[in-house]
Amino acid sequence: MRQVSPLAADAIEAGSFEARLQLTAFYGAEVTLADVPVASWSLSSEEGRDVPTVGTLDAVYVDEQGNSVTPRSFTDYLAPFGQEVLARLVIGDDEVLPLGRLRIIETPDSSDSNVLHGSRVITAASRVRLEVADLLDKVRHAGFTGPTSPRHQSCWAELAHLTGMRLARSVDDKTMPRIEYEISTDGRLKACQEIAAHLGGTLYVRSDGALTVLPKATGPVVRRIPVGGLRLSEMRRALSTDGIFNEVVGIFEDADRNPLWVPPERITSGPLSVDGPLGRRTRYLESRMVKDLDEARRTVRAALKESSTLASVEIDVELVLDPRLEIGDTVQLERDDETLTGRITKAAHSPSKTSLTVAVTAMVPEPNLERANAID
Repeated sequence: MRQVSPLAADAIEAGSFEARLQLTAFYGAEVTLADVPVASWSLSSEEGRDVPTVGTLDAVYVDEQGNSVTPRSFTDYLAPFGQEVLARLVIGDDEVLPLGRLRIIETPDSSDSNVLHGSRVITAASRVRLEVADLLDKVRHAGFTGPTSPRHQSCWAELAHLTGMRLARSVDDKTMPRIEYEISTDGRLKACQEIAAHLGGTLYVRSDGALTVLPKATGPVVRRIPVGGLRLSEMRRALSTDGIFNEVVGIFEDADRNPLWVPPERITSGPLSVDGPLGRRTRYLESRMVKDLDEARRTVRAALKESSTLASVEIDVELVLDPRLEIGDTVQLERDDETLTGRITKAAHSPSKTSLTVAVTAMVPEPNLERANAID
């Protein structure tokens, strides 16, 4: 959760605040433009997406000398060739909340408003639409050029080596197994995703530009959201069998690339039994990070527990803009007959409705059925 002052937090939760977005542009370490107003914008984040955060920013810049900043070549202001922006939300008069350090990946639309001043045509304002993505976009395009193996024994150290990014360590470290990275499109990013999964989570770039791993478990509740009233305008619920499995088959190799075979794990009683009305739902689990039999057994057993108890309910919540909330945060939805607790897995910020749309995956009270937790 992004941190703000207690005064700003009270205003946000009451829905009584004004906010505007501005950006500072960088080319390497050099600041090229500062405090550029953004007329309209949208940013969305999704857990598990290759590049978790993407968005669109409509920047409007007025140059004191009347010059245009519409990008036309590689090194022009706001050109999508290595330039980055720091997007900051200004709440009230002086509270500044960073929303992300983002790379410019495209300028699909830009224009100048020109006026005649004496004998000279000057630019009154330049409007540039920026398509942006978080810093994992750079990792995605930086492929391996030859056979490459991990350089470090520490997973976190290897992530730092592969990405060149500053880290925010969020889970316990593990030892890197002996593997060889794939020489393929997105190979470097896939390697980082494998390491994050081995650590027990997914990759995410924080607002300050630091790379972290979002753990799958819920954490402390960062906000309680009452259903109804001014704060919550919509709450939809959907049940799905997606992500629910009652049998897991492991596909692993040891350090010498010999197959590691362990018996499948399956549920044999309760509503998720492989012999029940639901039928057999098999998950094939493949990981190059597993290199011995004991770890293979633990991994398959843990995967079955996770796959059979994952929340099968997604709740879409629309509320007055709360820019503090990020994917991975744990929130609580409250109403008279129930309280639901879960993690934010998708978040979209947009000023068009001054609202935040949050997709919350949450557990719901179980029906009066036998728990499906019997594992052979």
